[in-house]
Amino acid sequence: MNELQKIESFRKDLAIVETIEEVKLHETTANAMAVFAKANRISTDKQNELGRFRIEIECKKGGILNKEFPKSVNINSRSNNSTCSLRDAGITKYESSRARAILKCKNKDNIMDVIEQAGNVITPNGVDEIIKKDRISRK
Repeated sequence: MNELQKIESFRKDLAIVETIEEVKLHETTANAMAVFAKANRISTDKQNELGRFRIEIECKKGGILNKEFPKSVNINSRSNNSTCSLRDAGITKYESSRARAILKCKNKDNIMDVIEQAGNVITPNGVDEIIKKDRISRK
């Protein structure tokens, strides 16, 4: 099975994910695939296809975090909707912030296009950095 077929299979699995633990499993797998792709000098186009999938994972994570852990919930405390805290789920404040920002961003597709056109590889951190710069430049 080639890389793009694997990503399509993971996309179908991601669509039915309902818990933060399931999202973390998909994220870990996609991150490992990204490291493998970079180490084996897979084409930038294929790495960017994987990068776009990683952004989909961030959006799914952001949605679950918004539902399970409203922003007012402390990283160490449990929300009414969850049996664990963010820390118990292995989610840092930065990770939570990044996922929610990417989910909320309306022009993430444009941001990914800009990254791609510059010849770079799409990553969640790269997209988040541009979102933050855009917010700062608007102030």
